[in-house]
Amino acid sequence: MKTKPLYLNDCYIHQFQADITEIGDDFIVLNETYFYSRGGGQPGDTGDIAGIVITDTKRDGDGKILHYFEGDCNLSSGQSVQCHIDWPRRYAHMRIHSASHIVEYFLFRHSDNQKFLSSFISGGKETSTYEVTAAITPEIVEKIQHDANAFIKGNHDILLYPDENNPDYRYCKIGDIVYPCGGTHPKNTSEIGEISIKVKGQAALGKQKIVTTLMP
Repeated sequence: MKTKPLYLNDCYIHQFQADITEIGDDFIVLNETYFYSRGGGQPGDTGDIAGIVITDTKRDGDGKILHYFEGDCNLSSGQSVQCHIDWPRRYAHMRIHSASHIVEYFLFRHSDNQKFLSSFISGGKETSTYEVTAAITPEIVEKIQHDANAFIKGNHDILLYPDENNPDYRYCKIGDIVYPCGGTHPKNTSEIGEISIKVKGQAALGKQKIVTTLMP
């Protein structure tokens, strides 16, 4: 039985009730969930299900969302349970995820000598790796940071919506910035706050990383 991903409808709900449809050796499957399943560089949510600590959330190939736990589990299939997501962690992921789209938008505006390879979010930081043919210089980084922070202060709404022809394919729209994205985001750029960015790696080696950090 597939799990209905309710986080696609509302990224802010972090306490909910659901029914257990399956229990494995180290995972729980619910009929529907607000726990975000790992993907697109955004980690899976953590929290608890009826007091059982959830350490990660992933989707399998059959459309089930697996909520991983460690240790013993005294729950049973068919049981209705109360679920809690680690909200401070999730909200930080939402904010930095939106910030990363904005940073990449201005990176491509100021420098077109790179190709996106991968990204990873950890807490209040997001690291994107690019294949480069010319260096992302400190001067370019300064321009990106300035423009990204100015854009964030513009209080742009952040809209999440499915493709008209493929409901499973989703988009994130931030002002005029549009990216395919199935992750979680806040409702407005004002929630992101100020960010800082820096570049790592050597262009001579063909790869550089852009690290975006939420400021305190």
